[in-house]
Amino acid sequence: MPPTRTTSSVQLGDAVLVAVSDQLIRYDLDDWTPLDAHAIGYSVHDHTFVDGSLYYVGLDEVLGVGLPPTVGGLDSGAASLWSYTFPNDDLPTEAHSIAVVDGTLMMAWPNGETGTVCRFTLAGAELGCEATSVSPSFIEAGPDDTVFMVSYDALDDQHWSLAAMDAELNPIWSVAAEDLGPKNPRQFARKLLVTEYGVVVVGEAQPEPGAAGTFQGQIWIFDPADGELTRHWEPDELSGFMATDVVDSGAGTIAVVASPDDPNDPIVLAKLALD
Repeated sequence: MPPTRTTSSVQLGDAVLVAVSDQLIRYDLDDWTPLDAHAIGYSVHDHTFVDGSLYYVGLDEVLGVGLPPTVGGLDSGAASLWSYTFPNDDLPTEAHSIAVVDGTLMMAWPNGETGTVCRFTLAGAELGCEATSVSPSFIEAGPDDTVFMVSYDALDDQHWSLAAMDAELNPIWSVAAEDLGPKNPRQFARKLLVTEYGVVVVGEAQPEPGAAGTFQGQIWIFDPADGELTRHWEPDELSGFMATDVVDSGAGTIAVVASPDDPNDPIVLAKLALD
């Protein structure tokens, strides 16, 4: 049975590597043909590819919820380079995200109205953790050693915001979803991507629980310099889907990996033009 839910995706040349549970499945970017798959023993929450190595954060696939996360690196054949499991058993077990900023690996997670970022060298040495002024659920590296973070209201993850910070996590700007104009009352942000066209945030609008309706994928694009919203649209290709991640597919396009409203349907890839 094809996978129906995905958590993270990363571009690898002419392919996209999609995390589905403890599997890393490589798909062709042109026709969505599965090329190969690797099981790594962890349920991957987020992963990124840098200088020929893959870095990830996940949970033990067998033992799962209630355990601290593991951060690690894999070579091009998915063999382990290093791994680090947090010793503190009260760390949150959801919404971890990673990015490589200023040559170091950042792992971030929300904690109420603020959050925490832990840093590692690309060889796996722990560099320490620090608090953030926002509650980061998803992070992405930007130009000039900046980092962009999607954050959620501590009590309501529909009320999300996007923030830009420097490599030392000093705020540059932030924008709240409720300031973006009229929107579906149940609108969620999932992941983000920094492109030459701006900071692309993907997610979906959902019907109220028990109400008729379906998911509708959403895309927002922000100016990386000041956070101005430059475009928001609901592509027909994402009707009935939640946009779970996005990769750069070249030539002014993005490829959105999307999970279906119906859990029995497979995940899809939608390629969309940015200009």
